[in-house]
Amino acid sequence: MTVNAELVDVSKGETVCPTQLKGKRLLAFCGIAKPLTFYHALISLGLEPETTRYYPDHHFYSSNDLEYLSDLSEGGQLPMITTEKDAVKLDSGFLTGHRVYAVRVEFELSGHDLEVFNDTLATSLPVPRITPPAGEA
Repeated sequence: MTVNAELVDVSKGETVCPTQLKGKRLLAFCGIAKPLTFYHALISLGLEPETTRYYPDHHFYSSNDLEYLSDLSEGGQLPMITTEKDAVKLDSGFLTGHRVYAVRVEFELSGHDLEVFNDTLATSLPVPRITPPAGEA
């Protein structure tokens, strides 16, 4: 399995070189089941946020959450990093006043890992009921 991670400027939709943020004060937040995987992706990019905030998986960001994140980011002065999954849940008005970057993670399965994945998928999914074409019942 190969894992690649890169940063995307959420407002511009452009890929950003992680070295542009290396050594800078950063706020990281996410709402995923295993937040340590997000933190490890940041480390792999050479980034070490000084402040982190984790929310439950599938978290909906309320106006209170966004206000809290804004306060943590010193009113938008501190760049924020989140997951792509979380970035799409942020209000466009929030994105206008804050520098938000998303970690884009890509996985590529091959060899034995791909075989295990396909076997697991095949045994986990329901088998569809095959019906005859119309008029052949």
